[in-house]
Amino acid sequence: MKQIFLVLAALLTTFDASATTQDLIDSVKNNDVAAVLKLLESGENVNGTTEQGNTALHYAIATDNAELSQLLLAYGADLNAINGKGWSPLKIAQTKQLKNVAPILAQAQQGKVDLPPSVVKIKENLVDSAKNETKTTEENMFPIVEDEKEVETVKTEAKSITSAPVNTSSEINTPKTDVVTTEKISVETTSSAVSEDTVQEQTADTSVEVVKIAELLASQAIAQANQEVAHAREEQANAEAKVKALEAQLKEMQEEKMRKEAIEKAKIEAEAKAKAEAEAKAKEEAEAKAKAEAEAKAKVEAEAKAQAAEKAKKIAQMAKKMPAPKPFPKMQFSALTDKIYAGDEEVVYCLNYLGQGENQNMLRAAGFYAASSGISEERYKQITALSNDFFATAVNDELKKRNAECGQIITPKDINRQNRIIRSLNQSVGY
Repeated sequence: MKQIFLVLAALLTTFDASATTQDLIDSVKNNDVAAVLKLLESGENVNGTTEQGNTALHYAIATDNAELSQLLLAYGADLNAINGKGWSPLKIAQTKQLKNVAPILAQAQQGKVDLPPSVVKIKENLVDSAKNETKTTEENMFPIVEDEKEVETVKTEAKSITSAPVNTSSEINTPKTDVVTTEKISVETTSSAVSEDTVQEQTADTSVEVVKIAELLASQAIAQANQEVAHAREEQANAEAKVKALEAQLKEMQEEKMRKEAIEKAKIEAEAKAKAEAEAKAKEEAEAKAKAEAEAKAKVEAEAKAQAAEKAKKIAQMAKKMPAPKPFPKMQFSALTDKIYAGDEEVVYCLNYLGQGENQNMLRAAGFYAASSGISEERYKQITALSNDFFATAVNDELKKRNAECGQIITPKDINRQNRIIRSLNQSVGY
């Protein structure tokens, strides 16, 4: 009977009540996820410390074990617990730059940490195991009824003792059984003092006492069996309650997971919808802008075309009224060089040439004269380059000759040109 009770207790007791913080830490060191989960489910303190102040999370983080770290954090492990050397699990991870646990720590700093999927599976297996143990417990309770039958057998055996033949020797020995042991009953007999009737009376009295003792022991055995049955049922009820609690917790976790997945899905769909609407709006605006620009461009082109046509029309009308143009006089090359023409280009050349010395005003006057004469900037640069090149390479006789030639050119007989030269010189000195 006691063996049956021990089997029931072993099946119904899922967790070790004598587990300690060291057991939890050893399980972490051994990477035994199932053992860690059982200890935490049995109520073991997840933040219990060693003599050095280390928690189970210190060891999980130090070994960069993401699965155990997430499990411990899900059961309330303190990420900032300080050990005897001033190190917290968070500080260890940051200092060592541990990659596996980094995402778990980021999640822990933002809020609640969920159990890893692998641990959820282990927990489901524990629930199934507890259900099977409960079923086995119910099946193993029936041998207790058989023990009650054994009690009746004891009573029958006790009664059979009283009907056994009487030994008239100096000692009467009562047989021994598993339930009751009778003392030796010594009967001193002599052929002259004790008769056969006296012996029979003594034997009957002894039989009555034996039956009473057997019945008492049987009643005690039945009471003890009933207590064991009640205790087994209580243990069974506790196991069933634990199973229901685990099922409820698992259901809650699954519902929470489904809720988070639904929220995440809705968020992704909302973002996708907003993105699609923004892209459609941007496309619509771009098309409207392109259309407006095209219409504006077409309008400008039409207006320009109309203005050009109107201008061409006016020019044609004016051309009919204007006399025939006079032919332009043929341009002659300068005597200074065949790379410039006589007239205004000669004046620019000579003003620039005569300004190569100390008279810098001549250089500025050359620019003013070129502008007033309608000489382009590009042509002005070509003329001054020729003048500079001659000044740099000519010898004394050539320089003297060129000085005389330029002196005559910048003092022309043409009054109009002479006035323009004077005006350019005045502009060069600020008048």
